[in-house]
Amino acid sequence: MKKIFLIDNVDSIADFYTDFLGLKGYKIAVSVNVEDFSERLDSFDPDLVIFDTDMPRSESYKFATLKSSNNRLNSKPALLLTGFINEAKIKGFEEMKNYEFIDKSSTNSQILRRIESLLQHTHPESNGFYSSRGLAEVPSLSS
Repeated sequence: MKKIFLIDNVDSIADFYTDFLGLKGYKIAVSVNVEDFSERLDSFDPDLVIFDTDMPRSESYKFATLKSSNNRLNSKPALLLTGFINEAKIKGFEEMKNYEFIDKSSTNSQILRRIESLLQHTHPESNGFYSSRGLAEVPSLSS
């Protein structure tokens, strides 16, 4: 059974994903912040992390720092849920590997397909943005 760790501070979203992904056969752990996630990481070694980037900015920074500095965690895929994407949002995630943003307006089946794809393949350099229109490259920050 594949394990997914969800980091989200909104109970209704955490409850939805726990139920939805649990029914699909995944074992789910939920943390409301990065500190709790970090403390529980050794006891629940996830195959995938889902992180809500619309949490307070300090949580995004903490997650990006933790993931990029932890070799074991950085080798695992992360699906970053976001309500919008822009250069400022992705800047803090530059050092991470193996992640994709996904638009929160994507359907449940689209999100499930992205989760399944990330769990089946390891793409250490496949950073991108998936919207309801498909996968696109994250805009470059250099110019």
